[in-house]
Amino acid sequence: MEKEVLHRIKVNLYENLLTENPNDYSAKVISERTLNTREICQTAIKCGGATSTAEMMEHNVNLFLKEPRTVVFDKILTVV
Repeated sequence: MEKEVLHRIKVNLYENLLTENPNDYSAKVISERTLNTREICQTAIKCGGATSTAEMMEHNVNLFLKEPRTVVFDKILTVV
């Protein structure tokens, strides 16, 4: 049974100058793009193990990310 590929990365290979082996290389990841919250949540659901929907997960992440702003504004507004 063939496994589904969920993630791919592109790399550049460089000769490893720390060894004398001519077939020894090191890899450096090529940055392609960033992922947004929705894409990360959809991937989490696709990989399995999540107990909610991608939409609910995204909603909860957004609430979590919004909370520090709420705390900061509450502190600023309550200072006299």
